[in-house]
Amino acid sequence: MVPARTCLRFLPPPPPTTNAAQPDAAAVVVPLAGSSEEDRISQLPEDIQRTIVSKLPVKDGGATVVLSSSWRSIWSSIPLVLDDVQLRPAGVDELVDDDEDTELIEDISRDVVWDKVTAILRSHPGPFRLVRLTSSPASSLRAWLRIMAAKGVEELVVLNCEWPTAMMVLSVELLRCQSLKRLHLALSQMPHLPVPGRPGHRRAVHFPNLEQLVLCHAFVPETDIRDFLAGCPVLKMLAFIEGSGVPPYLDVLCPRLECLLLWQFKPLKLTVDAPRIERVILWRTNQFFVPPRTRIIVRGAPNLRILGYLDPRLHILESGDTVIKVGTRPKPDVMLPSVEILAIKIRFGVREDERTLVAYLRVFPNIRTLHIQSAPAPLRRADDERGPDFWNNDIFSLITCISKIKKFSFYHFHGMDNNSELSFIKSIAQTCTLLEHMRITISGSIMEPPSLLKARLMNSMSEVKWASEESTLDIITGNHKEWEYSTASDLSLSDPFEYI
Repeated sequence: MVPARTCLRFLPPPPPTTNAAQPDAAAVVVPLAGSSEEDRISQLPEDIQRTIVSKLPVKDGGATVVLSSSWRSIWSSIPLVLDDVQLRPAGVDELVDDDEDTELIEDISRDVVWDKVTAILRSHPGPFRLVRLTSSPASSLRAWLRIMAAKGVEELVVLNCEWPTAMMVLSVELLRCQSLKRLHLALSQMPHLPVPGRPGHRRAVHFPNLEQLVLCHAFVPETDIRDFLAGCPVLKMLAFIEGSGVPPYLDVLCPRLECLLLWQFKPLKLTVDAPRIERVILWRTNQFFVPPRTRIIVRGAPNLRILGYLDPRLHILESGDTVIKVGTRPKPDVMLPSVEILAIKIRFGVREDERTLVAYLRVFPNIRTLHIQSAPAPLRRADDERGPDFWNNDIFSLITCISKIKKFSFYHFHGMDNNSELSFIKSIAQTCTLLEHMRITISGSIMEPPSLLKARLMNSMSEVKWASEESTLDIITGNHKEWEYSTASDLSLSDPFEYI
């Protein structure tokens, strides 16, 4: 069972106004009526007054309406930023961490939040620039969503904090919210959509301006996912996070989609047919290696530039109607020439994995950056009959595909005893004539002192005849950070796999 709190790391952070250092309303607004102090703030231009109120926490911004008659219209005229965390009783988080009556404290906190959020949503005419609901009772969310859909909301973050004791099904009214641009849902369920094609049928989902959709343990009925995405004509970013394979068949046919991210989410089949898509990012799509593997079909994606992590244990890659496997001939209609950044995770020393890696690389003729992550291999490898000579012999058949590589990263090097890892790295150095930089990170699980292993590896690489005289080598030891969702989903990064 997934605790609600674990989903918070996949949601946008609270708005800056939650900072405890923010001044309260009384400190920045006007003197109270009858005060002898001069009211200088009310003499400021109205746009500056709006800016002042917009910087306040929501509870203080609402309080300005009772401090001065000249300010009563200011708060209601500002697109509201509402974060229900700001409305929790003071000190409740410390009590939850220390007190045994956590459930009772949380119930009281939700009641307080319910009163305040309800009052704010009813009194503010809208629109709402950002609404973040992560501490509110599930029983209230549907009614609040209907209010926001009617008044207009630009960005909406909803977490059902009462999961799994309470299920929250989205209101149908929200599915036709024309102002919504970014929607993040966690531990929620989409309503079943009407059957299309009936006389007088109106599309149930109509998000004409939705650009970003993030679903974290959000359940979408299998029969509805295509209609749901069809109602998002300008969608640019789509993410499925920590799902249990619902929906199991994911057909991404979005005309303007630029990024698709599956993070610990395992569909049985993923079809990518999006003319503008640039990134397909996959991570731990089957953590427990439960069969069957996910079929990843790339079709109609001429602008796909970034792809990974592909993993032969988890995925079956298909280009068009061709399965990419050992022995696949790299015909023109099978090639994916637009991909420039490729990330693959394999077990070195497991010959089937290595042969599949060869088959994958042959399909991508224009790789500029290659990321390889080494997964632990079984202690006994019955298929290790060819030893390190496999890469010495086979890497040269890939020259046309890897000759354009400029950056190469190898993550989790497991030591000098893994001859296949070292042989592969050396073959890259000996083959890539345009290589500018190679980075090797040493696995934190090895027993050999990292400084000693680094020295041995550096000495071994110094004996290699590098194909590029301009190439540099970095060997990184120590406890390096793991790849995180925040990095993978950051569209401002030119290479989301470069995280160390």
